[in-house]
Amino acid sequence: MNKDFRIFYLAFVLVIFSMCTTIPKSSVSSTIETCEDLLVAMNKKYKGKWFDQFTFIQETIRINENGKEGKKSIWYEAIDYPKKFRIDYGPITNGNTTIYDKDSAWVFRDYKLKKTEYMPKEFLLMKGGLYHLTTKETIEALSGYGYDCDKFRTAELNQRKVYVIGADRGDLKSKQFWIDAEHFYMVRRINTQQGKVVDVVYSDHVFSNGGWVEQVVKFWVDEKYVQKELYKEINTNPQLGAEQFDPNSYGEIKHWSEQD
Repeated sequence: MNKDFRIFYLAFVLVIFSMCTTIPKSSVSSTIETCEDLLVAMNKKYKGKWFDQFTFIQETIRINENGKEGKKSIWYEAIDYPKKFRIDYGPITNGNTTIYDKDSAWVFRDYKLKKTEYMPKEFLLMKGGLYHLTTKETIEALSGYGYDCDKFRTAELNQRKVYVIGADRGDLKSKQFWIDAEHFYMVRRINTQQGKVVDVVYSDHVFSNGGWVEQVVKFWVDEKYVQKELYKEINTNPQLGAEQFDPNSYGEIKHWSEQD
């Protein structure tokens, strides 16, 4: 076997190997034709691997009437899937916090409970909550929140293929989730709040502790750009105790950012 033939043969083998290794990936992708198919694929890839909790410090930037960055503030946020979520607004010593759990919210101002209300954080379901549920339970939860799971399609966002749950092509008003087709993280969600269409885009995802976390979030309300959020000091293994999400313990324990 002469040198030229050996080079040709090696190149041929590499091309065949490359083709073989890419076929299963596209073959698996092509089997995702329904919302249920997507949820099954997501669970197969990440269930038991995706982190259960994460914390981060968020720089919240309001966008002014001229479309420029305006007022900035710091929020401290913590999530415990499937349904626990806590936001501390501004310095944690101010006592301005909202705690969410099981679709309810407890709103504190100056350490005093101002109100309790029904306020589901539906996005927690597709950001990581589904890995604590069966596929059937996730579909039931989506339907209960008002997402039409029979409406399922592909689209493109920022030059990446995505799956869309809940809306037909051209519909940017109905409740919907957009999921990256390769890594299965959420890249967009749309719903209506108080008669206004809220459009949220997630970007700059990083892989950590078996799952993905966005680092930049942008909000549009009725097509007007209103807010930008930047995640910093992301921790996907914070070991949060249940008391951090217990309204009855609020103000009586150390904040998670102060614990060793």
